[in-house]
Amino acid sequence: FIMFTQPKRAGEEVEGSVVFNPRSKTRFLNHSLKAVNGMETAAESAEASSEENVEKCGSSVDKETSSDSLALHHLTQSEEKIFNLLTSAEDMNTSDLKAAKEEEDRKQEQWDSLAKFLLSKKLGDMKTSDFPHTIDTTQESLKLPIFEDSPVLKEIIVEKRFASRKLPHLLTFVNSANEKVQYIFKENDDISMDVAVMELLTLANEIWAARKCPAHVRTYNVIATVHNTGFCECIPGETMLVTDNEKILEQLGTSVEQWESFYYSLIGIMVATAAFDITDRHDGNQLFTPDGDIALIDMSASMGKKAPMDLVLGMNPIYFPARIKDVQRHYRKISGKNPLSKKLGWKFWGEVEEDAMVSYYALYNNYSLHHVLKKCSYRIPPPLRFLRKMNDRKNNDSQVKEKLRNDIVQGMEDSSVVSKFVSTVCKIVPGN
Repeated sequence: FIMFTQPKRAGEEVEGSVVFNPRSKTRFLNHSLKAVNGMETAAESAEASSEENVEKCGSSVDKETSSDSLALHHLTQSEEKIFNLLTSAEDMNTSDLKAAKEEEDRKQEQWDSLAKFLLSKKLGDMKTSDFPHTIDTTQESLKLPIFEDSPVLKEIIVEKRFASRKLPHLLTFVNSANEKVQYIFKENDDISMDVAVMELLTLANEIWAARKCPAHVRTYNVIATVHNTGFCECIPGETMLVTDNEKILEQLGTSVEQWESFYYSLIGIMVATAAFDITDRHDGNQLFTPDGDIALIDMSASMGKKAPMDLVLGMNPIYFPARIKDVQRHYRKISGKNPLSKKLGWKFWGEVEEDAMVSYYALYNNYSLHHVLKKCSYRIPPPLRFLRKMNDRKNNDSQVKEKLRNDIVQGMEDSSVVSKFVSTVCKIVPGN
């Protein structure tokens, strides 16, 4: 299979200040405003003034924050002028940006055509025994933008149906040159928020690299399409729900590169889930990949749009399973007298906390990120809030709420009846 994304090492130096480039910024605003507000025309909303957007989006997700701590995050009038000067360059229109937009529109049309075709095939009506099912597309003139040299599709193989609440399907696209790539197709699921969060994670990686923070999050291709459908690039790996510590340790072994990838992704996920309020973080929504890193999947409940179960249980926003502490202990054990990785050191909890706080502050203090989040009325929670949640992760080894949620998800994996029941309930009880 063709792989279009690869993990990147954290700590690579980037010259100059890190800003949201206009193309990514527009994409983020269009999709985030659509996801938060449920607007039909997100593009029009993105062009509205920031004051109007604040009124439409409502108050920030950071409801627990006191008015005093919120006031600290607001800029004074003189600071606001300087801040606007620093970020004004991002809003400049160029001929290159116009050309890039036209290219994006062309690709979007191709994805939309593919989504309409798949909807006409009524994949949801297929029985489990029908999979894998091959759909011949030679007469349809369908094109997939990721196949640059031979974009015309020859066939689509419906591999299986996932047992998550939206019941998405795993597809293998085959082009005329017999190249293959796998994507997950979602129906009745607006993944605009996934697209928006992916843009945030891309910017976060650039910020962390520029600041030499020991954090990185894997990014991949996500496309929101017509009629509440969407496509997500399928990355290799197994969910943390079925990956126990024994499997993790067996794969990491004594490879310095694998351990570094694992640790950088762990810090990145801890920071990103809290900073961008990425909820619904049961173990079924994280992948452990062959490269040793942990990847986030299904991020539709983010930036204040919380998953129903997170609301009911009052979940800690930081993704950090208690069992990871045993993985860290094993790392120190196999290191012996000297750390296995000179970059990582020993990584006792105090060092983990320090790395996470430094990486969190890097996002919190970035002008460009602050500027674009302000337009959709979202604020990254104050660092002291993050520190308190980190302290809870340090002291809470039982994680009863997390275990309950994982048990429910495991029940969905084991039973199609339970899966359909939870899917129905989630349609009735929406997130906030």
